[in-house]
Amino acid sequence: MKHLNILFLCVALPLLTKAQEGLEGIYVETYYITNASDSQDTIHTGNLPAGSITYRIFVDLEPGYTFQAGYGTPEAPLIFRSTEKIYNHIESGQAKANIVPMRSIRKNTLLLDSWLSAGGASEEHIGVPKFLDPDGVDSTLSLSASFLNNSNKKLISLKESDGLVAVDSIPFAQFFQIQEAEKVLGSAINGQEAKISNGAWACLGKGASGWDPQGENYVLIAQITTAGKLEYMLNIMIGTPDGRSIKYSYKPSDSNILPHPSLTGIAKRSKNQSLKKHKLRKKKEQKPKHKDLMP
Repeated sequence: MKHLNILFLCVALPLLTKAQEGLEGIYVETYYITNASDSQDTIHTGNLPAGSITYRIFVDLEPGYTFQAGYGTPEAPLIFRSTEKIYNHIESGQAKANIVPMRSIRKNTLLLDSWLSAGGASEEHIGVPKFLDPDGVDSTLSLSASFLNNSNKKLISLKESDGLVAVDSIPFAQFFQIQEAEKVLGSAINGQEAKISNGAWACLGKGASGWDPQGENYVLIAQITTAGKLEYMLNIMIGTPDGRSIKYSYKPSDSNILPHPSLTGIAKRSKNQSLKKHKLRKKKEQKPKHKDLMP
């Protein structure tokens, strides 16, 4: 059986695992909640129950760090699991975000397709949290008026911010031995679990950074749409500004892999937030819970 050592050798960066650094957390954004109008054309879109939620999973990195890989091992498989089926667009759905075609993304519900990513959200866009989107809505998309028009007061509408930023070069996700997950995230099969037990998707070389790599450095790594409760268990490798690599896991198998509490959880509906509110929340999360005792 092949192992992930080949992948990590391809990245060709020495590992640092002595001190926790670089990873601030996993941010799960509620991107969109479907309504009845989004389910009107199942022949072209596939089955998309009203009330389905599109979640975007971002790696929140410190400035200058990059996302290099998401991986699973027999000891700690990487899993996206829902209590209902994971949605895939029946006509143009892809397992990789960076090959979602621009000519089709404006049609019906393709924007809600489920996939893995290393920053990209289509063949011409990177994905950003909607509250950080610098241009609001990409005017070249012209989304159909009949779809994606749910205006939930607790969320930023896709008509206000689409979480897409057009760029000249998209970080490309390479897949390594993740056929099981590909089947669920492609357009042919609607399963309830995307699982990687001995494989990875990766952005080789230095890795992928967010839209604002020296500031709010969020890298989009997955989008999952489902009508059920979504659970995730993640393992990632990140790159440091000085050329090292760090592996993190929700269930570390040895001392060279670091734990992080945000790598496993159940996705919850995230409320509307501004950049100001976001910074206040992060500051509160990073504040020490206990004061040091004086001698």
